[in-house]
Amino acid sequence: SPEEIREIRVAETVVSTAIHPDTGKIIPWALRFSSFLPMNIPISFGFIFAAPTPFNTIFWQWINQTYNAALNYENRNASSAYTTQDIAMSYTVATTAAIGVALGIRKAVDK
Repeated sequence: SPEEIREIRVAETVVSTAIHPDTGKIIPWALRFSSFLPMNIPISFGFIFAAPTPFNTIFWQWINQTYNAALNYENRNASSAYTTQDIAMSYTVATTAAIGVALGIRKAVDK
């Protein structure tokens, strides 16, 4: 019946967004693409409302890059040839660059 077909399609959609196609593991809710916006709201508030100190700048850039790396890792192409070392290096470079740019902009704006 059309109702059963609709229910099956809804179930397929739920499963395809919750289970990684390569690994078959459940993707935690916070790391699904559908959760990107609600998870970034508190991060954005941290960027905007935390006192503009170097510590807060470093902390919120680190939080943001860590969340982005975790989201990208959970939704990765698991059949690719990337190693854990490649992923760790990418995370380190992205985090360092984000913190460096943010601190550089803070210094330029303070003048």
